[in-house]
Amino acid sequence: MLPTFTHQIITPMMRTHFADSASTAISTQTEPLTGGTGEGLGLYRVSGKARVQNREVDWSFVLKVIGPTAGGATITDWNYWRREAHVYESILPATLPAPLQTPRCYGVQDQADGSCWIWLEDLGRSTEDAWTAETYWQAAHHLGQLNGYYLTTHPLPEYPWLNRTFLPQWLDRASGMTRLDEALTHPLVQRLYPPDVLDGYHRLWATRVHWLSALAQLPRTFCHLDAFPGNLFIRSTASGAFVAIDWAYAGIDAIGAELAALTFAEVTLF
Repeated sequence: MLPTFTHQIITPMMRTHFADSASTAISTQTEPLTGGTGEGLGLYRVSGKARVQNREVDWSFVLKVIGPTAGGATITDWNYWRREAHVYESILPATLPAPLQTPRCYGVQDQADGSCWIWLEDLGRSTEDAWTAETYWQAAHHLGQLNGYYLTTHPLPEYPWLNRTFLPQWLDRASGMTRLDEALTHPLVQRLYPPDVLDGYHRLWATRVHWLSALAQLPRTFCHLDAFPGNLFIRSTASGAFVAIDWAYAGIDAIGAELAALTFAEVTLF
């Protein structure tokens, strides 16, 4: 079921968007969006017509609905369900180094059913299909600027709800790796996992504690931790700013962790 809204809910955000305290909503419609929910329950485009300074204009927002049934219950969980809302309620979006941005947030509203609504800037269609090798370079550069900013210029954020054990907790969910051999009787699995590839997986899995220990020795910085093309939009303005969505995994992690997400998520999801 699509969420419904009154003009009383929409109008304050619309007036902020248009910087006009007298604007009024004329119509409202809602459509579901695919993808981008992260630790969420739903993603919607809420749009319509408004009267702004005696003109009828279009408006739209993106509504992300998150809830405790779609993520971890405690702030120390790698997928803590309300982390993204906390990010937008904090000063973090205002302190990110240019040209990396968050979408503009128009409101975070806790609901009676225990869910939370996050009202965000509508960035339009995803730009991931237009990515080139140069785009990946730019994204890696901007993510490096983010990490470097919190290493050299700005103190690390100390919010208790930030991720601090993302990868170890995430690997705990990968225990199925120990059963990989059981699936090798299937011809398709044999094609995807030839003996040399399978051996590499086994070696990496067997030495994961060593590599996690080495990773823990690296300098720590603030990270997005889910920055791949599906979560990075490029503004069509002269600034060419990258806008990062889905901050549900944001936290303190090792320098270079962003590059792992940028490459790994792209390969595994697409």
